[in-house]
Amino acid sequence: MRYIPLKVFENKKAVENDTNAVHSSGDSRLNVWGRTGCRTDGQKRLDPLVLFWTASGFDCLFCGAQLWADVECDYKRYRPYVSVWINGVQVIRYAPEKGRSRLCLFKAVPCAAGGKESSAVKSCSTQGVHIRFLKDSQAMAGDFVHRLCVHGFYIGDDDFFEDGFAGDSENCAEFVEKAYLKKLFLPLPKKTLMFEFVGDSITSGEGLEQHVHTKTWSPEKQGLRGHFALLLAQRFNADISVLAQSGWGLTAGWNNDPACVMPPVYTKVCALAKGTKNKISGADEEWDFSKRSADAVFINLGTNDEFALDQPAWQDPVLLREYKLTRGIDEDRIQKTLISFIRTIRQCNRSALVFVCYGMVLTGFTDIFEAAVCRYCGETQDRNVFFVRLPAVDKEDALSGGHPGPVCHKRAADVLTEELNKHLSQGNFFPIGLPHGQGV
Repeated sequence: MRYIPLKVFENKKAVENDTNAVHSSGDSRLNVWGRTGCRTDGQKRLDPLVLFWTASGFDCLFCGAQLWADVECDYKRYRPYVSVWINGVQVIRYAPEKGRSRLCLFKAVPCAAGGKESSAVKSCSTQGVHIRFLKDSQAMAGDFVHRLCVHGFYIGDDDFFEDGFAGDSENCAEFVEKAYLKKLFLPLPKKTLMFEFVGDSITSGEGLEQHVHTKTWSPEKQGLRGHFALLLAQRFNADISVLAQSGWGLTAGWNNDPACVMPPVYTKVCALAKGTKNKISGADEEWDFSKRSADAVFINLGTNDEFALDQPAWQDPVLLREYKLTRGIDEDRIQKTLISFIRTIRQCNRSALVFVCYGMVLTGFTDIFEAAVCRYCGETQDRNVFFVRLPAVDKEDALSGGHPGPVCHKRAADVLTEELNKHLSQGNFFPIGLPHGQGV
């Protein structure tokens, strides 16, 4: 096996005529998903690439025989989970061990001695196989040690020429000079759209990977198969960025904790990821929206705020002060908080469509949120903000903890597809009803 450090993709000489070998959009040989720390020149850090949020990761178009990821993992309470997708289909999930480990992303099946090479293998070697590596679990606010990052790739010996290359960090330049990067990693098709999703456990894919009800919470329940955000990404050929935290809300968490709210962390890379290593990796840095602002932002918050109305008050362990959302009293405050959050999103994404979504689990705040959107639009004359009522989960599709399953996620994606079709001026998307055989 030969080792290729991920920072090779940062080298501007890595591929002739490329301004850079890695981008968050456009023609590139490594496409990064989600927010991650940036270097002083504004480029994303790849030494290593730290995966903070749900659905953060990378994809590439690989034309070699086998590809492995050099992954580093750490946690105290909540183990991260990852998934590998080949040509749009999830093929395997991993729960990486602590420390450094190799995870197989792709391995072509060789033909038997004297046999004919399959058309699939031939296609991989000439057209490339699309490999996507994603973090299934969310950023963990309750685990300061939680960390997942990718340092590089291991490539099979058969993928190198006879003159060879003993890949390591010291002879990175030799790798670039021999143009292996150009030969093994083909340019990815350009994606012109970027969608951003801000939400709670629904948006973190709670229950999509464990279809049973359990009393204890575990990150293994979170997944991306059938997730409405990935369905939209596939239908519209879009990059996505997901900011989601289970149990958090707009004004309070599920247990009335006022600190468990998403709006304050929106402008940061991943402010809820604590610990020294995460800080060094840029978790608490301001996110630079000028590099690439979203074309559409989906706010799917409020379920935990509504749930908290029927929960006991939360008591601050230091100040001993109690906090409690109260039905019939706090509606105006909730409206104002949502309006303030929409204003923040608009400041960061000047031309984005903004969709306030609600209704997949609870529906009691529907009128409140719809009125908040009308109020905001009336005050600002902003005509690109919309309220969208999403289909509610039914008993047959409810998964762990009553969270929506893939059927409900698809219904939500169908509704949002119609909304996007109405408002997007670009035409590079599939209508509802995907071409036969298309995966996410």
